[in-house]
Amino acid sequence: MKQFNAKRFNIFFALLAFIFLCGNMINSQNIESSGDMYRAPGETNNTAFEKNSIPSALMQEYQAAKLRRDNDAKERLGREIQKYLPMENTLNNNPGDMPVQQTAVNPPFNPDWYSSDVMVHSGAVAYSGGFRQVDLKQGEDGWMYMAVNKRPTGSVFGSITVYRSSNGGATWATIGGLDWASRYIQSVSMLVENRSNTNFGDSTKIALYYVTSATSNFNDARLESLTMNRNGANWNYNLVSTPAAGNKYEYPSSCSDGMYWGTATYLHCVVREASNAGVQVGLRHFLSTNWAETHTSALINTGWNDFYPNIQYGEKNTGTDSIYIAAERRFAANEYGLRLIATSEFVSANHFTYFVAFASGVRYEKPELTVVQQYFSLPRKMLITCTRDRNPRFFYSTNGAQTWVIDQLMGTSSTVTADFTTCSSDSLTSGGQYVIMGFVTDDGDSVNVKQLSIPPSTTYAYYKRNTNVSSGLVAPTTSIYKVGGTKYAAFGYPGSGPTNVFYNAEQLVTAIEPISSNMPDKFALSQNYPNPFNPVTNINFSLPNAGNVRLVVFDMTGREVAVLVNGQYSAGTYKVDYNASSLASGVYFYKLETESFTDVKKMMLIK
Repeated sequence: MKQFNAKRFNIFFALLAFIFLCGNMINSQNIESSGDMYRAPGETNNTAFEKNSIPSALMQEYQAAKLRRDNDAKERLGREIQKYLPMENTLNNNPGDMPVQQTAVNPPFNPDWYSSDVMVHSGAVAYSGGFRQVDLKQGEDGWMYMAVNKRPTGSVFGSITVYRSSNGGATWATIGGLDWASRYIQSVSMLVENRSNTNFGDSTKIALYYVTSATSNFNDARLESLTMNRNGANWNYNLVSTPAAGNKYEYPSSCSDGMYWGTATYLHCVVREASNAGVQVGLRHFLSTNWAETHTSALINTGWNDFYPNIQYGEKNTGTDSIYIAAERRFAANEYGLRLIATSEFVSANHFTYFVAFASGVRYEKPELTVVQQYFSLPRKMLITCTRDRNPRFFYSTNGAQTWVIDQLMGTSSTVTADFTTCSSDSLTSGGQYVIMGFVTDDGDSVNVKQLSIPPSTTYAYYKRNTNVSSGLVAPTTSIYKVGGTKYAAFGYPGSGPTNVFYNAEQLVTAIEPISSNMPDKFALSQNYPNPFNPVTNINFSLPNAGNVRLVVFDMTGREVAVLVNGQYSAGTYKVDYNASSLASGVYFYKLETESFTDVKKMMLIK
């Protein structure tokens, strides 16, 4: 019998392990690993720690205020801390050097929801910046919001319009926006925040961050912001920052801590700062504690070429929370890594790098990050989407970026995307499916989305959800549309050209329409027709006077499964077409609610 050779066995075992690892990296990994496995040759952490000028006693007082959830103290102490940080320089802010406020014009609604996507925006869409020309959010008021960066037309070089929907996306109205006659807009990032939860109409605030330049190549591009209420009131423009001579800002991404705070909400924006020739300067982090009126900033010098920053807020319960920045790190023409950078909420050069993914000869590109906004007592769950050599992938962490499961397939191993992916999440994790992600195929034919949890258990995949040809030049956008405790998948995308912007979502209805010119003398809710139905039915209701109306569908357990109407309506008789294609067969109920009338009826879905 031959003698056992331990050395040969170890070499053989190591070779098998290496082959197995390479195979997983080529396909889809299910292993959870520390980031150090994916450092590129010569790459170090390059963590920076610099003492700031904020008095320690002031920081301790601020930290104590945050730990006890003191909104007023956080607002007051945040203003004090800002005084110790360098305020942004707003050069070239001369009289007249500002955009003009748009006049709201309603978008061209598409009436057939279940057979065709709703057209939210009509006209050309910008694409020079590629990334983030369209942004989609659900506000805490339950409404959907969409921002569109429009292509230069005629005498208007740069233009952004914001739309809103109070009924889940069936119909949209224009809030407002801005027009530049002398500056181009590269890309846009939108926040929807509440200053209180008592009066959404007055307190819901839209904040836009975007970069502009006097030239179409975006040299010397500066950062600007626009805030306004959801009805377009209190329109406020600010020039946030002008870069140093010969430099430019690009690819703005914004986030806030607004899930946890009201009036004391802090706004954050990160841009890549580079020379006009494209040489990396760093990632610049901006902070505003007064709703974008003024900003402080710090340059995060990572020592590497980091592109397409995408940021999210992370609650830590230490009194000083983190801003996480996903970035595409370029090492060579054919080697791009995926990195996550953590920095303080108060702008600082201090940062720490997590090494998420890297493979020799592979390009991970254009990451999108979402951090599930839960309180500190729950694990921080994170998800990143990007392309790996133009194949859509996702990566997730259940422990605040300490370890990652990488290279999970969004489509198939042979799927080719149009460079861009998208993801977002909702704070409500009960019931699952609180994360959504999506991508567009290379030919623009299919907009595909997936809804899942972290870690994935049951995954709902919705392939080719678009009814119009999409654009391969511009990224789609996604959002969770939440009704009560139920979470639905929603997305927007520019059409071919790129021209027009469309919206679709799971479990939505056609546009509501008036069906009679006669004034009804009483409230009424009619029986749906047909009944039983599969999968579309009509529901009529009558209003003798104007008021707020809510029409919802719920199942046998009392769980809301759809909101058909939620808004202010004039007196009249209306028809709603409801498509229940995503529901299982069974008995459901629909309820009409006004200030003085409530009625419930039963309907049956048979597939």
